[in-house]
Amino acid sequence: MRGKNCPEHVTAVSAEGIEHVKLIDATPIGINVRSTVATYANVHDNLRKIFAKTPDGKQRGYKAGDFSYNTGKLRCPTCDGTGVVSLDVQFLPDVEIPCPECGGSRYAKSTDAVKYVDGSGKAHSLPQLMNMDVDTALEACGDLKAVRQRLRILKDLGLGYLTLGEETPSLSGGEAQRLKLASEMRKTQSDSVFIFDEPTIGLHPLDVRTLLGVFQTLMDNGTTVIVIEHDLDVIRNADFIIDMGPGGGSQGGKIVATGTLEEKVGPYWANSSSNSLVGKLIQEGSGEIKLDFETLLCDESLVVPIDEQIVYDRLDENKNAIWSLLVASGYLKILRYEEHEEDGCAAPDYELALTNREVEHMFYGMVRRWFRGGTQNYNQFVKALLLGDVKAMNRYMSKVALDTFSYFDTGNRPSGEEPGRFYHGFVLGLMVDLQGQYVLISNRESGFGRYDVVLEPLKSEDDTMVLEFKVHDPEDENGLEGTAAAALAQIEEKQYAAALEAKGIARERIWKYGFAFQGKKVLIKKSL
Repeated sequence: MRGKNCPEHVTAVSAEGIEHVKLIDATPIGINVRSTVATYANVHDNLRKIFAKTPDGKQRGYKAGDFSYNTGKLRCPTCDGTGVVSLDVQFLPDVEIPCPECGGSRYAKSTDAVKYVDGSGKAHSLPQLMNMDVDTALEACGDLKAVRQRLRILKDLGLGYLTLGEETPSLSGGEAQRLKLASEMRKTQSDSVFIFDEPTIGLHPLDVRTLLGVFQTLMDNGTTVIVIEHDLDVIRNADFIIDMGPGGGSQGGKIVATGTLEEKVGPYWANSSSNSLVGKLIQEGSGEIKLDFETLLCDESLVVPIDEQIVYDRLDENKNAIWSLLVASGYLKILRYEEHEEDGCAAPDYELALTNREVEHMFYGMVRRWFRGGTQNYNQFVKALLLGDVKAMNRYMSKVALDTFSYFDTGNRPSGEEPGRFYHGFVLGLMVDLQGQYVLISNRESGFGRYDVVLEPLKSEDDTMVLEFKVHDPEDENGLEGTAAAALAQIEEKQYAAALEAKGIARERIWKYGFAFQGKKVLIKKSL
């Protein structure tokens, strides 16, 4: 291949029309501290020429080479243009500190006398520009076409926050990958294949969106893009998927599925991926977490803050960290991002939704598995509910509670002490099992120790059900009978029947159920 022998395990290679294969990986860009973002992106050469042509530069007789901090006469004499000096510490490795003469700018103080004046009348020296981030430099160099174009590419690559004078060996793997792409953008490359090796490592979910835009730009220019990746958003946007496995390392290496996401790979991938941690966190999570999860399963979006510092041993205590994990794992996608002020600081909010239908089906399966330990009793309860048989409902609900209550424990907070974790999970189970028959509408403002939902049928001949879940209050209620009666009274107080009748649902088709909880004991009462 191009004059080189193929590896022993490759018998032949056929790639008609492909002349170049370019690997874009996370290896550092050199080890030379004299290499900076500006030099690597070919911005610095243009700036040196521009400053040599300024009136200040001409007056002093400077050439473009004089503005080189590697060999030019304007480089700092103390640090020789590196921006740092080494301190010899006895018995310890040398320590590098910013140069005390130039402050890390790499240039002699006389360089500050040469100014470039932009279109708005602002004057900038070359050290000042090199100290700017890409976004700021783009504004300052708006009149310089060649510089502006190169800076625009860096910004489009999501690197607008990098400083022009930043050393390239200090960049992260993801930053290095994107900087390597800078010289490849906006070229027609129909004869090239780009291979990216896990380009999303270390990226914020919003930066993944930028990366997907970069891939699209390359493809618009005729390039074929191959990505080795685990990120769900990247996989979901691929035109064709090859899933290698079934495990990692020595347990993998085989092709387990190929095709487009819509054909067969998506359902296989979503159902076979590791989601046990996610399922455990939601199952054992608070009632509020299950309510939010219910919103997502109803094809609605959720606006929440995200804790970007995921601490795994605190996931059961920090709801925001759970949403962070779901986003990082690709189960949720970010629709919108905005900031609001909180305690005098900017606090971000994210609008989230399920990534795709495959993930939604995976979550449906996860909820069904919550009740696997008491499947027969759970199924019998659902049948009794649909038939309106409250006696059978009580019998089977008590068995379901005994079978599955402990599944919603978090260890230090048993569900018997916080029944809300159980009954919110139970409602999710009803929502999943009755999809296609009923629309579940929940009231998030029910109040402490209470929760009510409406099961509204899709067919007019089926009954509508209003369910009120209430935890026993020993100070105000006489046993579970009193709690169940209070639950029914709460339904009447909320006037659900009137609202349903206004929709055209006959009064005799509206059944009300009060669910009373005391520890693992449950009592259900019914009224019309």
